[in-house]
Amino acid sequence: AAADAAATAAAADDRSQPKPYQDTGFWLSSQAGKRSLKGIITDEVDAVRATLDVCMYKAKNKDLIGTHVRDAVRKRGVRVRFLLNQDENDTKKNAAKLLAVDYPELVKLRWWPAISLGKLHAKYAVIDGKRALVGSINWGLSSLEPGVNEDNLLLSSTAADVDPIVASFEAAWAMGDKFDPTTARDWSTPEAGPKAEA
Repeated sequence: AAADAAATAAAADDRSQPKPYQDTGFWLSSQAGKRSLKGIITDEVDAVRATLDVCMYKAKNKDLIGTHVRDAVRKRGVRVRFLLNQDENDTKKNAAKLLAVDYPELVKLRWWPAISLGKLHAKYAVIDGKRALVGSINWGLSSLEPGVNEDNLLLSSTAADVDPIVASFEAAWAMGDKFDPTTARDWSTPEAGPKAEA
């Protein structure tokens, strides 16, 4: 029985196959219970089948991006687009930037043109083109940790909600400045590859 339980736990943590989509809803940090807003976002990332589009002020969380998003790319071949505020994310160890360097065929990064349009303060993600996470919470180093801020998060799969968000992302993406991953090859991670692993 113990061996069966261990095997089940290992399979659940494998992430080579997407998790089932979770129930939609709206939460404040204090209402999310043991799952936490980070847990809700992480479960949604683990459920991505094909595409993940992220528009975010800060995208630095090493567990969410450096582990869960990376596994979606590396193990499931998920295509990811990050649209980010450059002055908050253009650092050598930024988790989103590292992904774009390591998997340039699957992960694209663009910088929001803040000089002409002001800082990007939006915080949302589109999952497989048909689900959306929208709220006040950043994917930052400490923002996702319980007790730091009282944030909110909406997860919707309703077309009336999601379709305008998809359109908004595409319009914003078209205005972004492209990040060239070849300029940072010297600090890509050892396990990187140009394509997702089979």
